[in-house]
Amino acid sequence: MPLPVRWRYKLDRWRSEITAMFHSEPKTMRPRLCPACGTLVGSTATKCHQCGASMTFSMAAASRSVARFMPQTSPVTYTMLGICCVMYALAFVITMKVSGGGGAGGGLMNLGGISSQVNYRLGASLPMGYNISQPWRFITAIFLHGGLLHIGFNMWVLLDIGPMVEEMYGSARYLFLYVVTGAAG
Repeated sequence: MPLPVRWRYKLDRWRSEITAMFHSEPKTMRPRLCPACGTLVGSTATKCHQCGASMTFSMAAASRSVARFMPQTSPVTYTMLGICCVMYALAFVITMKVSGGGGAGGGLMNLGGISSQVNYRLGASLPMGYNISQPWRFITAIFLHGGLLHIGFNMWVLLDIGPMVEEMYGSARYLFLYVVTGAAG
């Protein structure tokens, strides 16, 4: 008695799946896209024929996967904002620890104020004689803030004006202007 067509089909499919698990037959390869330029490249190509990027690994592929988390416009503005916020959070945590501020003590009752000793240890600006002997303080002082209102208003202005200035001058010049004017200030 022959099997019904539907059962034969399922049995043949099951047989081919079992066979595929134990046999390593070459699979048909499909063409791929270059991660750097998006050109259609052959299935066995190791380099893109258009731009020369490696198809096995490239920084373009890694940067595209990381780019989802980065802003598409004004990268320097958002990077500066991130650095300032991280430095403020670090200074705030250290201030809370130094002042023994559990709960409502320390920086919380001072509206997020940062201890001047903590800011000095993190690289705040000192009188000119000390800054000349410790030149990194010219740069690190740019990212430090004294309190919650200070960082709040500074970051508000940075987010308001920064993208326009970065678009007008370009990211590299904007970064240069930000660092030079911050160090001069």
